[in-house]
Amino acid sequence: MARRGGRIHVVTNRRVGASGREYVSHLLRRTYREGGKVRNETVGNISHLPEELVELVRAWLGGERFLVSVDAFEVERSLPHGQVAGVLAIARQLELPRLLERERSPERQRALAMIYQRVLAPGSKLACSRALRQSTLAEVEKLRRRFGLRTVVLVIDRGMVTKANLELAKEEGMAWITALKAPQVKKLVKEGALQLSLFDQLNLAEVESPDYPQERLVVCRNPLVAQERARKREDLLQATEALLQPIKTRVEQGTLRGTAEIALAVGEVVNKRKVKKHFQLTIADERLAYRRKQEQIAEEAALDGFYVLRTNVPAEELTGPKVVRSYKALAHAERAFRTLKGPELELRPIHHRREQRVRAHAFLCMLAYYLEWHLRKAWAELLFDDEAPPVADDPVAKAERSPEAKRKASTQRTAASEVCHSFRSLIAELATVVRDTNRITDTEATFTKVTKANPTQARALELVGLDPERL
Repeated sequence: MARRGGRIHVVTNRRVGASGREYVSHLLRRTYREGGKVRNETVGNISHLPEELVELVRAWLGGERFLVSVDAFEVERSLPHGQVAGVLAIARQLELPRLLERERSPERQRALAMIYQRVLAPGSKLACSRALRQSTLAEVEKLRRRFGLRTVVLVIDRGMVTKANLELAKEEGMAWITALKAPQVKKLVKEGALQLSLFDQLNLAEVESPDYPQERLVVCRNPLVAQERARKREDLLQATEALLQPIKTRVEQGTLRGTAEIALAVGEVVNKRKVKKHFQLTIADERLAYRRKQEQIAEEAALDGFYVLRTNVPAEELTGPKVVRSYKALAHAERAFRTLKGPELELRPIHHRREQRVRAHAFLCMLAYYLEWHLRKAWAELLFDDEAPPVADDPVAKAERSPEAKRKASTQRTAASEVCHSFRSLIAELATVVRDTNRITDTEATFTKVTKANPTQARALELVGLDPERL
C-alpha cells in the first residue's frame, strides 16, 4: 500500500433531507495521489464541535497560528490619530503644502508641522499687533497690484483709524469705510448736521457735513443697543453711589475727617466703574456730598444706540445699507483676532525678538487660522457654530442666530442627537481615536491597529472626506 501524505483540511458538507431539514457535517480529510489519481481520505469527523471551534480548526489547518490573548501582544506605542487625520485631510483639500512650496522639502515639512501643531495643540509664543500702520496699507497695495484688483475698499475699525491712514489710503487710490468716534458724533449734533429727531421713525439715514468733504456719513440707530447702554449706565452709576455712600457715612459720623483724607478715600473708588465724569463731588474738612450731573447724562443718553459710518465710496457703487453690512463684517476680523490671541492658537506671550522670526511666526499662525476656519466650516453640524446664519432685512438690526443654532445651544445636541461640541472639545474627542503599534511577544513582528470610531468621531471624519473604517 502506498504511503499516504498530504495536508489535512476541513470539508463541510450540506444536504437537505426529504423533510426539508438541512444536515451539515464537518470532516477532516487528507488528499493524496494513488495510481495517478487524486484520492480523498476521511481521517476524522468534527461535526459535534461548536461552529466557532470548527472555524478555529479550519484556520489552524490553513496555516494561521493563535496565541493566548493576554500574553500574545505588547502595546509598543499609542498615538492620538483621529484629530491629526482630520487636520491633514483638510490641509490636502486646500493644497496647503503647495501653498508654502511647490516641491517637497525639509523646510516645507517643518513649516507644515508648526501649522498643524497650532491647530491641534497650540503653545504660547507671540502676541499679535492690531495697529493699522502704513506698512499694512503698503501690503494691501502690493496685493492689489499682484492680483490686478481694480477696486479695493478698506474697512477700518474706528479705534484704529487715524487721519494719516486715511490720507495715505487716498493717495494710494483706495476707498475706505470707517466710523466716527464719540466726540466727532457729538460735534455733528452740536453743529446741527445730525438731527436726532429724524430717527424717531428711521434707523438709517445719510447726512452731510462740511467737516467731511466728498464723503458720505451714514447714520444708524439701534433701539436695542440704546436700551442696553442706558441699563448699563444706570447700573454703573448705582454701583459707584454704593461705593461712595459708606465714605459719606464715615464723614457724617466723624470717623473720617480732613479734606485730603476724604479725597484720598473718594479717589480710590469714584472711578472704579469709569463713570466719574458723571458725578459732581463736594469735599470739605467735615463734609462730603455728591450728585449726578443729570444734564450731562441726558446729553450722553441722547446718543445711545447711534453710530455714524464714514466712507468715500460713491452711493452708485455701495448703497447705505451695504455700507452698514460691510462695516459689520468687521466682526469676522474681530473673531479672527480673538482666535489668534485666545486659547485656540495662542500667539502670546512674546518670546521672539528678531523681526524676521516674529513675522514668520505670525504668518504661520495666520495659516493655522485659515486651516481652522475651514475645519469649523466642515464640522459646523457637530459644533455650536451657526451653519446658516440668517441675513436680516434691516442692516442695522441686531444679528440673530438661526433656529437650528438656537436649538443646538439649548439642547446641547446635534440634529443626529449626538453631543454638540466646541472646536476644542471635538479635537479632544477625535484624539481618543488612537493608532496603536503592537508587537507579537518575543518576536520582531509588529502591526498597527486604530480605535473604532464612535458615531460622532465617524461623522467628523466623513465630513473631511475620510473613511472611518480605513484610517
